[in-house]
Amino acid sequence: MDNREVAWTLLEIGKMVELRGDSKFAGQSYKRAARLIERSEPIKKLIDENKLRNLEGIGDRIAQNIMDMVKLGHSPKLEKLREQVPCGLREMIDIPNLTSQKVHLLYKELNIDTIDKLEKAIASKRLLSVKGFGLSTIGDIKSGIEQYKQRGRTFLLGLALPLAYSYLKEIREMDCVKNAEVVGEIRRMKETVSSVEIIVLTDDTQKFLTTLKKNNIEIDSNKEKRTLEFEGNYNIPVKIYLSPEEKYGIEKIIYTGSEKHVQDLEALGLLKQRSDNEGQVYDSIGLKYIPPFLREGDREIELARDDRLPNLISVKDIVGDLHLHSHYSDGLNSIEELVKAAKRMGYQYIAITDHSQSLKIAKGLTKERILEQWREIDRIQGKYHIKILKGIEVDILADGSLDFQDDFLEQFDIVVASVHSHFKQHQNEMTARIMKAVANPNVDIIGHATGRLIQKRMPYDVDIKKVLNYAKDYKIAFEINSSPDRLDLNSENILLAKELGLKIAINTDSHSTLEFANILLGVGTGQRGYLEKKDVLNCWEKEELLAYLRG
Repeated sequence: MDNREVAWTLLEIGKMVELRGDSKFAGQSYKRAARLIERSEPIKKLIDENKLRNLEGIGDRIAQNIMDMVKLGHSPKLEKLREQVPCGLREMIDIPNLTSQKVHLLYKELNIDTIDKLEKAIASKRLLSVKGFGLSTIGDIKSGIEQYKQRGRTFLLGLALPLAYSYLKEIREMDCVKNAEVVGEIRRMKETVSSVEIIVLTDDTQKFLTTLKKNNIEIDSNKEKRTLEFEGNYNIPVKIYLSPEEKYGIEKIIYTGSEKHVQDLEALGLLKQRSDNEGQVYDSIGLKYIPPFLREGDREIELARDDRLPNLISVKDIVGDLHLHSHYSDGLNSIEELVKAAKRMGYQYIAITDHSQSLKIAKGLTKERILEQWREIDRIQGKYHIKILKGIEVDILADGSLDFQDDFLEQFDIVVASVHSHFKQHQNEMTARIMKAVANPNVDIIGHATGRLIQKRMPYDVDIKKVLNYAKDYKIAFEINSSPDRLDLNSENILLAKELGLKIAINTDSHSTLEFANILLGVGTGQRGYLEKKDVLNCWEKEELLAYLRG
């Protein structure tokens, strides 16, 4: 198990402990440990070097649980907890705006153990009898249920993507496999996916099946459709499609989707084609090759026919990160460790953008601490060619003013402005609040502009289209925050921003060096939004970016 798998397991244990009704502290301790492990150095290294218990918040009990799961490849504790917690409660905690503590309270007070019972209790107003469940909270839960039903059982791209490529690596190493690719929603880089899907070209199906079973994969085989299915890590369904060589290209397109895109291609004669190459298939029906990220049945067919597809950005185009947190606020690593990680990424520049003073929960920086940080940056800068920008993630306060005065903000190299509080404002208030920050000449980037946490928290009530239209008259960029549960702006809003001529910054908002890898998610979201190099600030060469910021 790697850090991501261990962190996910700890988070699940924390939820199960809270659902069982243990102390709030017990559940929170597992959740804190999960966040810490996700951002720490490789878990096997921590165990081998006996450093696990040195991490703040990792006590003997949690450390032993971690060592057990790494050694065994699974968690006996989590498996035991799942046996003790009703299945319906485990489903209910996937509803946005409904915490595991609230689920336990509803179970304890009203014996609500399914989503159906929850909906009936809301309709009958029984929830109002439970302490802490007022009209506002119940309204949030109702909207959470609607969102849950709309999306179905889905998983974050940031969770499913590494899993898909770990299976792909394993499959490609089999000597009976001639070719294999990740397909489906993951290949299209959708922010949430229903399954991991892989297409395989093998010259010995029986040997392939035998090898999978040797690797402890229990397969549900559909011989008629040549589809293999099993449940992978994180309970994510995995589907493997076995394709004949002469249909490999066309079936790769079909299994990648989307359904609407494939239907549009079928109208052009897709099913009559025979090729093991996707590009040849598109060419044979009169289209330029369409990248998977654009295959949503929107306007990509028309653009491909007219040779007007964008030259999409790629990860190799990213030459810097403009939103990073150090241990001065709530980051795990020192500034120099962040610089070294950026060097390994091949970056030309980074921005250190720790939180501002009002965000005390994230150890927001006072002016004094910022000046101390600047002195450290000056010392480090002399050792590295990478440009270290002195930045800040400044809070947009409830009235739209910023957490520092303008005369101080103008001394920063770069300013990211973000909302971190007062999420419940009405639309007019929230929209005006962000527009006020857009108009501030010291702000360079609006961070995670809609405030959503995918599958956890709905966007705050902001008219983002109005904000983007307003912003076109200002020198301001909007962020794609690459955190797996943010991906904010989303692809729809990115496309609007591009059409309005706004610039985008694809940032990781990293709180540890391990999170630099999330840039892949942000780039994928940008690709779905039709972004090209010229649209993205941190695709620009260092001198071009510095000139833009100074101007």
